[in-house]
Amino acid sequence: MLIYFVLVTGGLHEDGLADAADGFGGGWTKERVLAIMRDSNIGSFGALALGFSLLARFVFLTSLPAMGCHGVVLAGQVLNRWAMLPLAYWLPPARYGDGQGARMARKTSTTSLAAGTVFMLIIVSIACGLASVLMVIGACGVAALSGAYYRRRIGGVTGDCLGATCQVTECAVYLTGVIS
Repeated sequence: MLIYFVLVTGGLHEDGLADAADGFGGGWTKERVLAIMRDSNIGSFGALALGFSLLARFVFLTSLPAMGCHGVVLAGQVLNRWAMLPLAYWLPPARYGDGQGARMARKTSTTSLAAGTVFMLIIVSIACGLASVLMVIGACGVAALSGAYYRRRIGGVTGDCLGATCQVTECAVYLTGVIS
């Protein structure tokens, strides 16, 4: 299942996680963090983040009870994409230019955020019932904490930040599915 998700997305979100981990792990100034994120090479922090992310998702998915794993997997995929919406709505781009974050940051409309949130709530609540409450809280927590961190460290969001948040949210949702 993990291989399928990576193939379907072309590893886009995993790449964002690796670049963000390298940037925030290796850079101390905004300029250095952004420069490291632009570098196409993967560093130690990025490799570790990818390994831990894949391992965590594997462990969480294999720990889910067989009778409910489909709903949790669906919730993970919906919530991880949704978590990018509030970041793109509230945060400015960390750098201006042609990056994915600059295309999305502060350009997500109120209507898009509201509609995305309504659809997310409907899908996740149908898929997981009452357990969806904890999953949504977890996704909101990841989005809020990561957004605060991005704003403090680099003054906004990049496409790599969105991808990293997507991956961390997916892990949080699967963990919630295991413990609920």
